[in-house]
Amino acid sequence: MNKKIKLAILISVPIIIGGYLLFKKSKPNTQIQPPTPPVPPVPAPAVCSDYKVSTVSSNLNVRSGPSTTFTIVSSVAKDSIISVKSSTTEGWMQLCDDSGYVASLYLTKSVSFSGGLKGLKF
Repeated sequence: MNKKIKLAILISVPIIIGGYLLFKKSKPNTQIQPPTPPVPPVPAPAVCSDYKVSTVSSNLNVRSGPSTTFTIVSSVAKDSIISVKSSTTEGWMQLCDDSGYVASLYLTKSVSFSGGLKGLKF
């Protein structure tokens, strides 16, 4: 039961002829177009940050997806610095080269210094 309804809309368009303001009826619009759907916003690119692998004694597994149910594709040595970005799955970070996921529990934010140690008191 999908019926199309035709609707005629008459619009008066003002025009000036010889100093007089006249109104001319436009042609009826016999077909109404549906509104254009809004364009979804483009997500901002993920920001990569450096983290230190802080496992107790072993390497950190890199998995094919954000869960221990995914296969191990490689591993990263303890105390290594890796570049990761946030994941949509809580508790997991994605490697910036998109080669896999690591558990965020075993990462600590890496801090880098620039400009030396001037101004620090010990």
